[in-house]
Amino acid sequence: MRSISKFGVLTVLLIFYSLVISSSAQAVSSYSVNQIPIFNHGIDSYADTNLYSSLNLYGHTIDFKKGGSTIKEDDQLRISTDDFLYLNAPGKTFVQNDLSVGNTLTIANNKLGIDTGSKLYDDGHLHLATDDFLYLDAPKTVFVKKGLDVADGFTVTSGTISLPTGSVTGGMIASGAIDASDLASSAVTTTKIADAAITSAKFAAGAIESASVADGSVTTAKLADSAVTAVKISDGTITTDDIAADTIAAVDIVADGVGTSEIADGVVTTTDIATDTIAAVDIAAGGVASSEILDDSVASVDILLDTIAAVDIAAGGVASSEILDNSIASADILDDTIAAVDIAAGGVASAEILDDSVASVDILLDTIVAADIAAGGVATSEILDATIATADLADGAATAVKLSTAARRQVVSVQIGDVALSIGATLERPIFVASGNGTITAISFTNASNITGAANLGTLSVERKTATAVTVDSLALTTSMTAYTAARDTTPVAGTALAAGDVYSFKYVQGSTGVALDEMLVTIEYTVSE
Repeated sequence: MRSISKFGVLTVLLIFYSLVISSSAQAVSSYSVNQIPIFNHGIDSYADTNLYSSLNLYGHTIDFKKGGSTIKEDDQLRISTDDFLYLNAPGKTFVQNDLSVGNTLTIANNKLGIDTGSKLYDDGHLHLATDDFLYLDAPKTVFVKKGLDVADGFTVTSGTISLPTGSVTGGMIASGAIDASDLASSAVTTTKIADAAITSAKFAAGAIESASVADGSVTTAKLADSAVTAVKISDGTITTDDIAADTIAAVDIVADGVGTSEIADGVVTTTDIATDTIAAVDIAAGGVASSEILDDSVASVDILLDTIAAVDIAAGGVASSEILDNSIASADILDDTIAAVDIAAGGVASAEILDDSVASVDILLDTIVAADIAAGGVATSEILDATIATADLADGAATAVKLSTAARRQVVSVQIGDVALSIGATLERPIFVASGNGTITAISFTNASNITGAANLGTLSVERKTATAVTVDSLALTTSMTAYTAARDTTPVAGTALAAGDVYSFKYVQGSTGVALDEMLVTIEYTVSE
């Protein structure tokens, strides 16, 4: 419990100047000067008892027999009551040393004499409470040793409040309560200012100096129109990126201020150059190309002798008038470029034509005559197949050797007819006379009915009758023959060479058995020769 010393309101009096005891008798067992001891005696009377000296209560209790009020001394003076304890001194009530209050100390209104809610109590924290205003009427300074928490308003009517350094936090200060007069000079530092809190209206005119501006922070948008004058620009700091396109006029450039390094490559046009001012020394070697030369302005005197090369001449740029007569040699003409229109009529003679170079496409159709062809100049490869007509041949010119094998092949077929002979008889008839030389290549025998081959039926043959007589070919009927199917032999045995006038015959020698022939047909195949 807390102790409060030297307050004007007291609950215990050590010295009683006036005590009214509800009793009609004076109890005295023993007494001494300035002291009246009381031992084992009760005071129980409703009559007043006056005590003009000291009352010794050590070890005993005075019981007032009303409302539970008592006084007891047991090394501590204890005055108890079940309701209110009033100390109604007409003057002041003094507490010489500390005053301990076990619960709440209620302070009555000194004008009205009633409880108005002012109290002093401790519940782990000391509370000094009132229903209206609380005055701390110290004649000098009121000290707060540590922190002071004010739940609501805190008003100082006069004087000042001294607070420990750093004891006032941001939460104690009302929004907008601090104005310029509350701030000490230089009290607001950079860390106290919120980002983006300072606007242009907060700056006095001319207050911002160069040192206050971060490098590179003044952008185009920050500059007023025409704000940057010549004196604001460091010499030699303006680059091409700083200058708007097409804004530098002639008056902005000092005389001779533009050298070759200031001129972009390829930007000087003819309108930028004074007439007749470009000299030969102004032109780099090879600096004048075709596009720099006025059309039709280069004369012969402008061209160095023997310097025009083929690459200097446009396609088709050299016409007949540009070529010296009789000066074009073969080496001047591109191979395969002279066309018919380039050659005068009759301009190409035999000497101008390369031997063996005239092809069929070079010759006009139907223009080669006999006089143009050398003797023996037309061989078989020059003659179109199947184009030589009778009129093209001289009499006697087409000999047998000039004919193809197919053209020289001749066939002679002779109808013998039916032949029926007696046993052992022979039939021989002439069938062919050669008109010229040739060679027999095949002999065929054809019967109109089947012949079943058997011994002794007979033999069929073709015989040469002139010069040296000889059997050219024969067929023994031991071989069967199928009706209307030629029994053809392509390898006659002898006498195959023909000579003009040779006579040939068909011969049938019937055997001992014999067989009749039915419409027998004999065929001789030969090729003609010279």
